[in-house]
Amino acid sequence: MFDGAWIWEEYINSLIEDIFYHPNNKNGKGGQYLFSNYTGLIYPDFISRDHKNRIIADAKYKPIENIGNKDYLQVLAYMFRFDAKTGYYLYPKTNETDSVHFWLNKGSTYEKNVEPREKISV
Repeated sequence: MFDGAWIWEEYINSLIEDIFYHPNNKNGKGGQYLFSNYTGLIYPDFISRDHKNRIIADAKYKPIENIGNKDYLQVLAYMFRFDAKTGYYLYPKTNETDSVHFWLNKGSTYEKNVEPREKISV
């Protein structure tokens, strides 16, 4: 057996390693903390080296139709942690569908003021 998700992530790293850091949870290298006092150890798949225009990228070895709730929360938490306005899912394309672009909402349905943010997207 082989770990397809790990192979996919390492393949992506070979393509973008010059512009992204690649924390490696398998080897315990490059871990980051969500909180002070060394709490909440995380390993985002990819963190852009450009700290002024930070991007978070998450490798998913599954079709886009299977990327959902926990995946969204994970990448948004990483984006918030690193002050990134942009996030990406890097997934194998299985058909000729166009890429999907999600703009993070703001507001509340209770107040009837939900609208997409202009600068934060996945």
